[in-house]
Amino acid sequence: MKVKEKLKKIYGFAEKDELTDEQYAWLERFSTDRDTFVRSETASILFQFVNERAKQILLFLANDKNYFVRVEAYDSLSAFAFAEVALFLQKKIFTEKNELAKGYAILSWADVTGKLQEKREAENLEFIEKSMIHDGNDWIPLCWYYAQYRLGNRECINNIFSCLYSEDYHVRHSAISTLNEFLDPDNCERIRMEIEKVYQNETAVSVRDAAMRLLRKTSEIIRM
Repeated sequence: MKVKEKLKKIYGFAEKDELTDEQYAWLERFSTDRDTFVRSETASILFQFVNERAKQILLFLANDKNYFVRVEAYDSLSAFAFAEVALFLQKKIFTEKNELAKGYAILSWADVTGKLQEKREAENLEFIEKSMIHDGNDWIPLCWYYAQYRLGNRECINNIFSCLYSEDYHVRHSAISTLNEFLDPDNCERIRMEIEKVYQNETAVSVRDAAMRLLRKTSEIIRM
């Protein structure tokens, strides 16, 4: 089967509400495919099938030799609110060598832990404080700030604001996306004021577009 045919089959599975045993067998086969894109797309579509079989395929793909496949696997695991997944991602945070993939491991750990934490907020925030190492580019710190806010530390929004001024426009764009996700009536005005300052000086088209969309969203909330 050619790569194009494999991808067509994978995208066909993505349109299903549930998968059959035979379809999962195909995805298990694709998880070991020689083509990196086939493996990464397999990981990507499993986000929508939260069950034991999908989880096991994703845990396997999260150990893939290619960092981009691992990114997709970590990202999809964010939907799997299981203690096993939280522990797996927590370990990956310390063993993952690729910075982009490590960031996704942090983000997904925060999402899974946020769904599970119940009364463990203080314990999880303490773990973040002990684990944060602000080396490399601004991407990893932004991911930790996301985790802090996601798990209850609302004051760290100021740290997210600081990432709006990163030299890396990808990080600036991600910071806007993070604020968009956390936007609510309580923080709307603070976010609007900060994004207005960013928009005035931003040169990257994609970041300006994201900033404008967020400003429109804040205006809608304020008018409500």
